[in-house]
Amino acid sequence: MRKRESTPSSRSATRSGVENNDMTALAPEIDIAPLLDGTQSTKRTVTEKIKAAAIDIGFFTVVGHGIDFGLLDKTRNTVGAVE
Repeated sequence: MRKRESTPSSRSATRSGVENNDMTALAPEIDIAPLLDGTQSTKRTVTEKIKAAAIDIGFFTVVGHGIDFGLLDKTRNTVGAVE
């Protein structure tokens, strides 16, 4: 099993609003910002991390996507109200 990667720009699971439990602890954090404006080399590295996480674990946590965390919280709350 791969270790959770941490980058200076990564948000912690609790700070990003993701509930901290056994499943989120297994999910590697992958910063996808380089896919938007990185070099070919950094893009390749990110895609390799995504592939490895998808194959080895089956899921991963995405950071560096540029989506406002307020919007994510609002979406989570709306979905929770519907459930």
